[in-house]
Amino acid sequence: MGATYRGVHSDEYGLVVRTNPMIIPEHDNTLTPIPGMHGAHYQSSQYNIGRIPLEISFIARDIYDYSKRLRMLANWLRPDEGIGEYVADYEPDKTYFAVLESTSMSRIELIARMGEGTIELICPDPFAYGREQSQSLVSTVANDGTMNALPVFDLTVKKDTDNIYIGNYSDQNEFGDHRGITLGSDVEIDEETEPRKRLIMHDTMQSTSGWEGAENVDSGYVSGQMGVDDEGFYVESWGDEDEDGKKPDWIGPSLQRTLPEQVNSFIADIRIANRNEFDKNGRKILAGVGIIEVYLRDINDNLIAKMSFGDSHGSAKAENGGRLSVDGRSRTFKWNPSGYNDFNGMIRIWRDTESFYGYVASMTAGGQHYKVMDNTDSPIVPRPGTSSENRVAKIQVAIRKYIGAQRIYQRIKEIKVWSTIGMYEYPEKRPVEKFKAGDKVRIDSVEGKIYVNGEERAMQLGSDFFTLVEGINELDYNPDLIEGTVSFRNRYL
Repeated sequence: MGATYRGVHSDEYGLVVRTNPMIIPEHDNTLTPIPGMHGAHYQSSQYNIGRIPLEISFIARDIYDYSKRLRMLANWLRPDEGIGEYVADYEPDKTYFAVLESTSMSRIELIARMGEGTIELICPDPFAYGREQSQSLVSTVANDGTMNALPVFDLTVKKDTDNIYIGNYSDQNEFGDHRGITLGSDVEIDEETEPRKRLIMHDTMQSTSGWEGAENVDSGYVSGQMGVDDEGFYVESWGDEDEDGKKPDWIGPSLQRTLPEQVNSFIADIRIANRNEFDKNGRKILAGVGIIEVYLRDINDNLIAKMSFGDSHGSAKAENGGRLSVDGRSRTFKWNPSGYNDFNGMIRIWRDTESFYGYVASMTAGGQHYKVMDNTDSPIVPRPGTSSENRVAKIQVAIRKYIGAQRIYQRIKEIKVWSTIGMYEYPEKRPVEKFKAGDKVRIDSVEGKIYVNGEERAMQLGSDFFTLVEGINELDYNPDLIEGTVSFRNRYL
């Protein structure tokens, strides 16, 4: 018998591993003394970490084989790689999340001298987990484990609504009320409201129809031709980089279009790819540079704000990053330490009444945002009387590289623009955030986070993450408003 840790079985290292099941994790009892009486009043118990002892031995043919096996053992158990999945052969349907206990380092040295010994893995989460299971969202869900399970709901909103709710009648708080999560705005039945944001432009970047050539960029030259493929706008040709009189500078095509209406407070979301290390097929890009720029202009083409993203260093360093520029001032967005290399995600510009903000986030294939950076704590407020106070009438995009430099993989994939009601604007009806049909909601009890269309969202006060209790769970939700799936792993002592 042996064990699998981080996906590698002990047999692959020629190790003999014997282990005993963890019967029950460490725990603390909370007791309250009773004045004038013997004993105490029991209040509760709290599980601490779990421990898994491993008896390890190996037989080496010679000193070289011995050294090899010892290094493989150390690499297999190295704690700097963090928590790993552990599965014992005697219980292949149960997974623990474990890491090497710190005092076991000296025991590994003993194994090195003797060829055998005992080490210990610790489990910060003391429970065992079954395989992940998923089912369509229905009113009853069965949890076959021996502990409460942590569900993940992936939901789709079926029709426009002010809020959505999902709860569990079977999971109750200390007051006997069932736990549940409310998202959206709390609106009375007879209250008249209006949406805080209204979509005025959605371009999937599958055609240049509606776009026209733009010449006004803040550095270098406009040259070449924009093309379109199934991923969006890209540079089909850069133009003649050897043209007489052109000094080394930034080049590339630029297009602009007029918005359906002029807007004051707004949100502009631009999905892009700016891959500066490897292209989408995994080919290495050597010393490539590339920047994508988005300009917002008024009806007379005066600059209101600009958001750029790219790598101007031509190296594999973590230099990919964003910059918001308004009225001669700027904010930068660089994720450290790993940076935004091979970026696939979203850049955003928004103005709330008079304050400008930027936002940068990488995105998973499923649309979830991560490596999120913004300047909500330090907005840019333009000086009175400057063009940055004007209403936005046009949006301009540019894809750029330096003359003579290696191109990188760049795409402008999608643009959405909303007209919004700013924090300091007072319409007749109360502005509220509304859910639209097709919105995607992820409620992740494992992470303790909620995402709406990939972005993290706070729930209403009074809401509470809930679990799936042992046995049958009765869910509380409106099937006319939401549908989707629930996934979870059974948990066991």
